[in-house]
Amino acid sequence: STISPVAVFEPVQIEGTTVSRASLCNISEIERLGIGKECTLSVIKANKIIPKCIAVKDAVGVPEIPSQCPVCHAPTKVHVSENSGTKTLHCTNPDCTAKNVKKFTRFVSKWGMDIDGLSIQTMLRFMNAGFIHEFADIFQLDRHKDAIIEMEGFGEKSCANLLAAIEKSRKVDPIHLIFALCIPNIGTDAGKKLIAALGTKGFLSRIESGEGFEDVDGIGVERSNALLNWFADDENKNLFDRLMAELTLEDVAPKQEADGTCKGLSFVITGDVHLFKNRSAFKAYVEQQGGAVTGSVSGKTTYLVSNDGESNSSKTKKAKELGVPILSEEEFVSR
Repeated sequence: STISPVAVFEPVQIEGTTVSRASLCNISEIERLGIGKECTLSVIKANKIIPKCIAVKDAVGVPEIPSQCPVCHAPTKVHVSENSGTKTLHCTNPDCTAKNVKKFTRFVSKWGMDIDGLSIQTMLRFMNAGFIHEFADIFQLDRHKDAIIEMEGFGEKSCANLLAAIEKSRKVDPIHLIFALCIPNIGTDAGKKLIAALGTKGFLSRIESGEGFEDVDGIGVERSNALLNWFADDENKNLFDRLMAELTLEDVAPKQEADGTCKGLSFVITGDVHLFKNRSAFKAYVEQQGGAVTGSVSGKTTYLVSNDGESNSSKTKKAKELGVPILSEEEFVSR
């Protein structure tokens, strides 16, 4: 990823706000402006919004191009564009934290750790400052409180609000944590199924034993392998252990199998429905009655529910091939 240079200077008032930083775009722009290690800058607000350096006075020395990435400390290299000749600085580490900012975005999202106020832009600033390298570092940001307060756009109140949101997120339920870990093919749906079947302790126990999760309804081989492979990686496991040291994980018990008219039965719902508000409401009713609803027809499917039993849909064809009975909504309700 590209490392963008930034000019840092004594705070000045521009267009009614205090400014102490301005983007320099790339190495070519630094050379064009003639920026030295120490110099006097002329800065404006482009479109009255973005601080921009437009000229240099009294440049002293030459700029020092970082030989290491400020985030992961891997070696850097200068790339020259074949088309424009523009020089840009790049981190050579494919696993650099800054390159994986989308993972951090998912980690702090509503469906993850739900940390209010920690935006992509803020995380990038913290990464560039060396505050964040992995998930667990987010819960150590209070160590950098004084530096954060001095950052542009921050102050004591906004910093306190952010640290309070982080502190609040330390207590987390296992479903949100599973989503936040950014394991390939494992989202909220998989988290719900895993915790409903195993509970918090059962899930953690299987992580330690490497037993697998294929027996959990709705997980299957692919998602089980995704979990096993992720936790089998020493780097991921160590990251997880360091994160767990910062959290209080809610102890959720396995969901007791509900008794009801659908207990032990597996349904696939296809096509339009009219007795229920929608298919989501239909699914909720089945689950309330102890049954399961899956997205595809298989040998484990008890019934396909369709109001058009003669449909040429792939699900109807599959049900007929496998001998899975097809029920209309009316037949389902009157069972």
